[in-house]
Amino acid sequence: MGRFGKVLLAYDGSDASVNALEQAAALVRAADGGELIIVVVMHLPEVGVEMISMNEARTALDEAGARMAGEAEARALKLGIKARSIVRMGTPYEEITGLAGEEGADVIVTGRRGMTRFERAMIGSVTSRVIGHSATDVLVIPRDGKILFDSLLAATDGSDYCDLVVRKAIDFGASYGAVSIAFVAAQDVNDEFMALAPDMVDKITQGYKAALEKAVKSAKDAGLEAMTVLKQGRPADVINEAALDTGANIVFIGTHGRSPLGRLFMGSVAERVIGISKVPVLVTKKR
Repeated sequence: MGRFGKVLLAYDGSDASVNALEQAAALVRAADGGELIIVVVMHLPEVGVEMISMNEARTALDEAGARMAGEAEARALKLGIKARSIVRMGTPYEEITGLAGEEGADVIVTGRRGMTRFERAMIGSVTSRVIGHSATDVLVIPRDGKILFDSLLAATDGSDYCDLVVRKAIDFGASYGAVSIAFVAAQDVNDEFMALAPDMVDKITQGYKAALEKAVKSAKDAGLEAMTVLKQGRPADVINEAALDTGANIVFIGTHGRSPLGRLFMGSVAERVIGISKVPVLVTKKR
C-alpha cells in the first residue's frame, strides 16, 4: 500500500467536502509528488424535469459543475496543491467509482456530513454506495476531521481479509511516519452462546489473541510501537471506543470478514463505525 500517489476526491461544494479537500491535499503533500484528482458529479433528476426543458437543465448543471470544479481547483492551489478536476454527469457513486478505476486511483476521499448522532449514523447514500461498489480504498473524513499520521487503529477478526486490513495499516503507518498502531478485535458473543458453549468461546478468544499477537509482531518488525485491544461487545462500539482510548488519528476497517458464528463481520459494522467516528476512517478493499 505505502503512500497514496494518486488521490481521487469526490467534491460537491458542501462544508464536508471542503474539509475533505483540505485533508486530501495533506495526503498529497505527504506523498511527495502525489496527484490530486477532483471529481464533481452532477445528477440530472429522472423525474420532475419536463422533456422540453431537459437540454436547459443539462446546460445549467454543466455550468454549475464547471463552477464547482473551478472553485475546488482554486482551493487546492491555496493549499499548495495543483489539482486536476473532472466533471461528470450521471449517478454519483457510479461515476466516482468508475473514474477511480479509469484513473488508477490509490484511494477515494469523501467527506461525511451530519452533526447530530442520527445524521452521522446515516453517513449518506452516496458514500455508502461508493464504499459498497468501489474496488478502491475509500477514506471517509468527518465534517471536522483532520488527517494526522501519528497513531493508527486497525480492526481485525482473524480472517484472511482482515489480515489484509492489518497489512495495509502497517504499510501506511511505516510510509507516513506513524509512531504507533493499535489492533482491536471485538468478541461479539452473546450471553446465551457463552453459557451454552464455553469451550467454543474460549477457542474463539484464543483465535483473536493469536491474530492480535501476529499483527503486533508485524508492526514491530516495521518499526512501529504496537498494542492490542480485545473486548466483548458490538464491533462498531468496540472499534470506536478503542479509537478514542488509544488516541488514534485514522481507523482502518474492512467491508467483510467473519464473526464467531460465520456471519459477515464488517458490512453494516463498517457503516456504523464511519457514522459515529470522530476521526477519518479508511475502508480497505480486496486488492
